[in-house]
Amino acid sequence: MDAYQNGDPQPPFEIATIYNTGNAVQYGYSTYESLIDVNFGNTPGFIPAYSPAATYAIGNCVTYNQVNYQCTATIGTPESFTSAHWAPLIATPWVLRCASFIGATERASYTGNCIVLTAALNRQFGTTFRQPPWPAPYGGSGTWGGGGTGDGSDIYITNEEPIITSFVSSLTEATTSDVYLNGTGDTGVFDISVYNTGSTYNFIVNIPAAVYASINSNPTIANSIINGFLTPIVPAGITWSINPYS
Repeated sequence: MDAYQNGDPQPPFEIATIYNTGNAVQYGYSTYESLIDVNFGNTPGFIPAYSPAATYAIGNCVTYNQVNYQCTATIGTPESFTSAHWAPLIATPWVLRCASFIGATERASYTGNCIVLTAALNRQFGTTFRQPPWPAPYGGSGTWGGGGTGDGSDIYITNEEPIITSFVSSLTEATTSDVYLNGTGDTGVFDISVYNTGSTYNFIVNIPAAVYASINSNPTIANSIINGFLTPIVPAGITWSINPYS
């Protein structure tokens, strides 16, 4: 309960480290606890199927015939499954400790405010948040990018230009006035429907390409993870796009 409320900071999972019962790690954006001793080479949340074409080290875990096993002898030459080299596992190598390493109290303070949201994004994805000065034309002389190439945050937010610059003020041509950002006109003809276009107050989440790739190598999944973090925070009706940058 305390980990959920106040956060559960743990060292990142290392594939080459041997873990024992009770050791905790962060993997992805969650934390896990080892349920076994000599827990080696086992990715949290995943147990691969045994492969007769693979080699294994002591501590590796696999599933074979719907049973989980832990390797008890080095298998340097690929072989068919040999029970003498494997011990059945009562539990999985890892158990999920906390779905988010960031505590609920901290997450509750995140909002769609630009600075707060920028800080939250950098916190979630392990990058660096830097306070303004904002770059021009946002009121300062700083530069975007961070990561040693600028004085802005590594993940930063910019406004997106409105797609719709006018709207229909009535349903028929005879009674319609065209309304623009800088004034109104006479009756107008619109050949594209602009009803129900949604908010024009959109923004772009600019994220370093290397960080984006580390979230997931599949852009669709990476976008889904980022969107899953943003959706509960950003006010309804405001949309965004994601831009990996180098």
